[in-house]
Amino acid sequence: MAEARTGVPDAAVIGAGMVGVCCALRLQQAGLDVVLIDRDAPGRGASSGNAGNFATWGVLPLNAPGLIWQVPGMLASATGPLAIKWRGVPALTPWLIRFLQSCAPDRVAASTAALAALLARSTDATMPLIEAAGARDLIFGDGVLNLYPAARHARAADAQNAVKRAHGINVRDLSRDDALALEPNLAPVFHSASLYEDGFSFRDPRALVERLAVLFVSSGGRVEQAAVTDVSRATPERMRVTTDGGVIEAGRVVVAAGAWSRRVPGAVPDRIPLDTERGYHVEFPGGGNLLTRSVGWAETGFYMTPMAGGLRVAGTVELGGLDAPPTRRRIDMLARGARHVLPMLGEPKGEWLGFRPSLPDALPVIGPSPSEPGIVYAFGHQHLGMTLAGITGEIVAALMTGRTPPVDVAPFRPDRF
Repeated sequence: MAEARTGVPDAAVIGAGMVGVCCALRLQQAGLDVVLIDRDAPGRGASSGNAGNFATWGVLPLNAPGLIWQVPGMLASATGPLAIKWRGVPALTPWLIRFLQSCAPDRVAASTAALAALLARSTDATMPLIEAAGARDLIFGDGVLNLYPAARHARAADAQNAVKRAHGINVRDLSRDDALALEPNLAPVFHSASLYEDGFSFRDPRALVERLAVLFVSSGGRVEQAAVTDVSRATPERMRVTTDGGVIEAGRVVVAAGAWSRRVPGAVPDRIPLDTERGYHVEFPGGGNLLTRSVGWAETGFYMTPMAGGLRVAGTVELGGLDAPPTRRRIDMLARGARHVLPMLGEPKGEWLGFRPSLPDALPVIGPSPSEPGIVYAFGHQHLGMTLAGITGEIVAALMTGRTPPVDVAPFRPDRF
């Protein structure tokens, strides 16, 4: 085990989710002394409750041409794949306007190309970290299956899958019988399916982040569990991070606090329009042996993933901020939808609401603050945080050590808004 260095660290990373831990590891591997700061233990935020998929196929942004005409339905329905909480509309309106502007075909194409560039390198960027952390046993699944309830869903998926194939995603079209041969416990209540052949899943996303954090500490890193109350410049060479446990000075600061990044005082200006995609899950403790891979239900946008604790049913997108209470109908919808596809399921025993950080153009912010070069941003990965964490860490490490990033970072620059 390496010993932690003494003195002022080169970098302080705020946020100990998958993105923050991967940034800390890559900075450490680049030769920097790093401290990782979070109010919670590593992996306890959105990284702990997601569907567990390494979604290399996720090149299509949430934005889509013509989505503006669906907004009334999003306001009227609490159970659709994309919904908006009424009480959150006033605060969300500026974000929604930018989101709808980003639904223009040329902007959707640009976001798709930018996401594809990150995703093309995501596996190669993340697997070495997983191997080094001794976490390969958490990986399972021979592809990820997506089910289409009716012919109209399959037709819509045909167009989407054509775009994915154009960006190098391996997608195989399956009949209902093909899908049932792969997963015989599914009820024959769907029309057809697709198999994302390169996709895989994690048996325990929180355990993955925890093992990566153990690797970071064993390699000389330091974890401080404390709430950040202010970020400011201490000297021309140092930044100051004030926490409820004391003051930490570092050469530079990386903000990787996910949906909470704008609530880090002094770190993120209001002009960066970060909001949250609220995601839910329910868990069926006895259902983990019913599937051999993660299976999605296209109509309502959830995935059923067998995990260490049972079958997790997770997904959907609800726009409504960080403070609103959970929507009971969305939780019930997940349980009801899972039992429709897997009728042998009993009652769920656990439920969860988490917050995915989202920018209106569906792209993360990765790069130095326009107003304070001592701060580097790495947040806004929406539902792709687990998948894009490794490549984000590589980009951040390159930017902070004067090397050329592995992808063009222009689409992710913080001053694009």
